[in-house]
Amino acid sequence: MADKGRQIQGVLVQILGEEYRIASEGDPAEVQRVAEYVDRKMRELLARQGSLPRGKVAVLAAMDIAAELLNVLQERQLIAEKAHEKIDRLSRLIDERASLSTSQTETSSLERLFRAPVVRKQNAPTS
Repeated sequence: MADKGRQIQGVLVQILGEEYRIASEGDPAEVQRVAEYVDRKMRELLARQGSLPRGKVAVLAAMDIAAELLNVLQERQLIAEKAHEKIDRLSRLIDERASLSTSQTETSSLERLFRAPVVRKQNAPTS
């Protein structure tokens, strides 16, 4: 559902030499950028495949763009998984260091007690 305060704009774009008015609530520059990308993909297909019907070029370009998107999403997922693994590893290392530090502090306190010189009270000579 669209916000009542937002106005839908028609952005005029060119794809394969034809003009299209795209209704969008978004940034017109972004709509233009997307249209340029679609145009470039369709032209790349025509350069590779030769003369094809416009509809077929559009479908093939959509397939290429969808494949790119799926690859990027998969890469993003792998990066996120690796980041979580590294964060978990760092958290474990921090916990280990903290527990070592705590146990060393406790050990150091005990060592100080045991290593402290023993002062023996000598009885004063009686006269």
